[in-house]
Amino acid sequence: MTHFRGFDFSSANANANAFSQGFGPDGFGASAANAQAQSFQSGGPLGSFGASAANAASQGFNVGPGGLSGSASFGGSQTYNFPGDRDLSISYSNGFAVGEDGMPTYSGGHALSWS
Repeated sequence: MTHFRGFDFSSANANANAFSQGFGPDGFGASAANAQAQSFQSGGPLGSFGASAANAASQGFNVGPGGLSGSASFGGSQTYNFPGDRDLSISYSNGFAVGEDGMPTYSGGHALSWS
């Protein structure tokens, strides 16, 4: 936290990644994922303001005797903290998958709140 004549500020960040792959007699496949988060908060004589965000994404596929299958998704959220204890929150998600039969499926949603 930084403090200077009645003002202060703090922040944080994080990031993570993963990856895997495989090969075998029944086929091959791979997957990957990423997640991130950030936040900050500041304050002064007129009040404080802050924000935070987090998100994640993943994908994977497999090729085998039955064909190709796979999926991918992502989602996240954001929150904004305003003076007077007011908050705005946003969240979202999306995804899709394809089975060995070739039929895709989709999903998703979002939300917004003010308190």
